[in-house]
Order: sequence, then structure tokens, then C-alpha cells
Amino acid sequence: GLGALVFATANGALTRMLVKVRNVGHIFILTAISGIRPQAHMEAGKSVGKMAYGICISLGTMIYLVTRQLGFI
Repeated sequence: GLGALVFATANGALTRMLVKVRNVGHIFILTAISGIRPQAHMEAGKSVGKMAYGICISLGTMIYLVTRQLGFI
């Protein structure tokens, strides 16, 4: 998570990434208010997702799981 934010900031994609996160949040809020099921269709704009985001998230998850199993958390 934190690594992804640093990476996005370093590559100038933080604003674009946060706008996409905000749009997804709006979709879920509006569908909850209206009572309809959310549809995961978004416009096909330029992607901010790169492999580095996935690597940071998976590495953080693995570290968390290992430290939890070993009793450090």
C-alpha cells in the first residue's frame, strides 16, 4: 500500500490514481443508496496500474502473514 503510493507519487500518477479510487467509491455509495447491484464497468482510460503496485501489495501481504504466523503481531 505505502510502496504503491510512493511509486505513484514518484511517477506523477498519484492524482490520477486517487481520482480513480474516488470514482469507485462513488459508484459503491450510489449503488448502496439506490439499492441496485454495482456494475464493475468503468471507462477504458489510461491505466495507472503497473506491475510495481502488485509487487508492493503482495510483498506487504506476505510479510504480514509471515510475521503473524511467527507470533510477532
